[in-house]
Amino acid sequence: MDEETSAEFAAETGERTLGIVELAVRAGCRRQGVAARMHSHLRHGLGVERVTLAMRPDPEAAPAHAAYAAWGYHQVGHWQPADDEPVSHIMLLTLPVAAHRVGR
Repeated sequence: MDEETSAEFAAETGERTLGIVELAVRAGCRRQGVAARMHSHLRHGLGVERVTLAMRPDPEAAPAHAAYAAWGYHQVGHWQPADDEPVSHIMLLTLPVAAHRVGR
């Protein structure tokens, strides 16, 4: 992320965070719950504490942003993978304690 973070926020164990770079659904399949099912499937049983994802700030991504907010995500920063790449918003979802104890 471009923003400074605390050591505690950045600490990783290899099992703490699921990072999603892009969660995309083909145009003809949108608004049918496909992204919600993919998101749920990705998280299910991993035992992670949190999920991060990068999302485009473009106006056409507003429905995705609304879905992420409804799922409990909030923006924690920005990320630009390269100078010639667009900036993405970094979103964070902190999972309930019981959810990240599954499988341990």
